[in-house]
Amino acid sequence: MPGQITKRVSKATGKASWRVQLKAGETPDGKVRWLIKTYAKERDAKAFVNAELQRRAEGIVIEPTKITLGEYLDRWLKEAASMQLRGNTKQSYETILKLYVRPKLGDELLSKLTPLHFQALYAGMQEKKLSARTVRYTHSVLNTALKQATRWRLLAHNPAQDAKLPKREHTEMKVLTKDEVPRFLAEARKTDLGPLFQLAIDTGMRPSEVLGLQWEDVDFDRQTVTIQRTLTTIKDGWTFEQPKTKRSRRTIPITTQTVVALRFEKARQAELRMKVADIWRDHGLVFSNEIGDPLNPHGVFHRFKTLAKRSGLGSDLRLYDLRHTCATLLLQAGINPKVVSERLGHASIILTLDTYSHVLPDMQQAATEKLAEVFGDGAAWAVIPATRPTNG
Repeated sequence: MPGQITKRVSKATGKASWRVQLKAGETPDGKVRWLIKTYAKERDAKAFVNAELQRRAEGIVIEPTKITLGEYLDRWLKEAASMQLRGNTKQSYETILKLYVRPKLGDELLSKLTPLHFQALYAGMQEKKLSARTVRYTHSVLNTALKQATRWRLLAHNPAQDAKLPKREHTEMKVLTKDEVPRFLAEARKTDLGPLFQLAIDTGMRPSEVLGLQWEDVDFDRQTVTIQRTLTTIKDGWTFEQPKTKRSRRTIPITTQTVVALRFEKARQAELRMKVADIWRDHGLVFSNEIGDPLNPHGVFHRFKTLAKRSGLGSDLRLYDLRHTCATLLLQAGINPKVVSERLGHASIILTLDTYSHVLPDMQQAATEKLAEVFGDGAAWAVIPATRPTNG
């Protein structure tokens, strides 16, 4: 056997423990490397040895490592995450790890981490009144990172996956009503961002899709816009990226009113471009700043908040709520959820129905009223005898 289990008895307490010692390869100079663990119960020690030997029989050899979680996360972000994640997602991962994980667990050895480490981390975050969404997102980042550690054979098991998470918080969706949309757009048209907000409500495009739209994506004759890229903010500025999924790349019909708004924007931009021709940077963007660069998403958001408040809609609306407004109004109008799903670029109609389940009760009531029209006058039941003939 490539190791042994040794019983030990503490002189101070008299309590027994079992020390596992397994060979785990060799150092560069030829010395034997050992995997050493201590268990309070003999059965746990034997279970570990059996599991470890089984893994080795299957060709999975996990060698002990002195790398800390912080060091591992640096390597994961550089060698794996950078290849798989979009720029803004990778940046958000780095921020989450910096704020919540590295201060608490960064110096812990990767090989010594247990589910309790992560349970304590999440409990501490909740004690600081951080939202369940933030805790769950932190877990998602760690879980993804440590899954890769098992693939790289640095861990035999992902300890993060066994931690309990807080329940998802239900946040009420806020949308503009059919009467509020004209009121908001009336204020928006007084500013240079009026066409942007009208397009967002008309199409249900994500803010990153609206800000990444180029004139080549607009077909005035067919009255459509085509989503082919998104605008993503990164540490050093901004970049264009491909849409998240195949369904996100889509062509959306737009209303005549929005066509007029976009033509107005194109004329306004052409006039501005002539004034600053020497410094204009041509990215072909439909919505740009005064020198042709992309609009700052945070600036657009704050101007939206100001307009919403000025329109009497309150200050708790988000720019993303214009997308929700589009979907809600269409569903309330009886548009097939499949059509709405395709307009939004959702991965499936199930996501659409789950997201906008608050609209379904109204749709059910409308369906019932349609059936009532088919059934005719309910008073007809009054002429039917109270008793029914018996069979035979």
